Amino acid sequence: MGKVEVFRGFLGDNGITLFETVQFALHTGLPGELLFRKIKSRIFLREGLVVGAELPPFRGEKALERIWLRADRDVVSFFATSDIRDDRLRISEVDLLSVQERIDGFRVLLQDFPPTTRVKLVSTPPERTEIGAALVSLLSAHEDGLPLQDVLDRLPFSDTLILRTIRAWVLGQHLAISTPAPSLELERRNLLVFSRTIAAIYAFFHALGIQKSVQRRGGHIYYAVRDLPPYRIHIYAIHLTPGAPLRDIRHLLSIADHLLALGALPTRGMKRPIPVLIPGPGKWMDAAFREIPSLEEFLLDTLKKEAPHGKQTARNP
Repeated sequence: MGKVEVFRGFLGDNGITLFETVQFALHTGLPGELLFRKIKSRIFLREGLVVGAELPPFRGEKALERIWLRADRDVVSFFATSDIRDDRLRISEVDLLSVQERIDGFRVLLQDFPPTTRVKLVSTPPERTEIGAALVSLLSAHEDGLPLQDVLDRLPFSDTLILRTIRAWVLGQHLAISTPAPSLELERRNLLVFSRTIAAIYAFFHALGIQKSVQRRGGHIYYAVRDLPPYRIHIYAIHLTPGAPLRDIRHLLSIADHLLALGALPTRGMKRPIPVLIPGPGKWMDAAFREIPSLEEFLLDTLKKEAPHGKQTARNP
């Protein structure tokens, strides 16, 4: 069959998010493609799954990540068509949050590693993955190193995985970079916040001084990053309304290193009770209604207590 335009969306501050656009397209159940006008790229869907992506010269996961990173202000159309390119991606609606979380971490890492940063091989790591082997081969052929953007463009792997490998090797002193970043030592933590009101969510971000950097991640999800040494905290706040998809909450639970609840959530029967914060007039209280003088100190203290339990699930950006 030919292409039939099903809907058109406008991505940006006054439009919808890419997360919501892909989610809505999946809900149609139609085979088709999302076509982006400005960045000249496509995402392919079939049977309720994202199965492929194209952003020349890249295909598959690498293309999908780059589309997700760049499609901030664009016009996107969903066309129903049977002409679907399959890059063996199998991303369901519940997996979209995992994609979004990965890109959020990548965006933050780019603050430490600007694309112009030169990366130079100092020593060969004893253990190497397929990405690591390709990275060694590439950098060994360039004694003076390469700009990060060149490294990402020349290797066919996921940009996120490449950058995570580079970060680990820089910390292990196997790679040298031209612009040392002091925040590389920060340990990532994911923080999940529940609230019955959007006002409480923004009050939480305001108390941490990051209300101006809050971004939407779907209709019920708000996101921001706060550095609280020794941690870099990626905060995902969920507005619990009757229409909030439970699958979104379930998936965020699976990627969060630590759970913070706003409101009276049950804690009985849990080995490690959920910390409960109750917003009051100009202040915060714990579950026993004791006033918390500093929200930042409360979070740091809670994260330090959780550290032994989070080592296996904690992931750096």
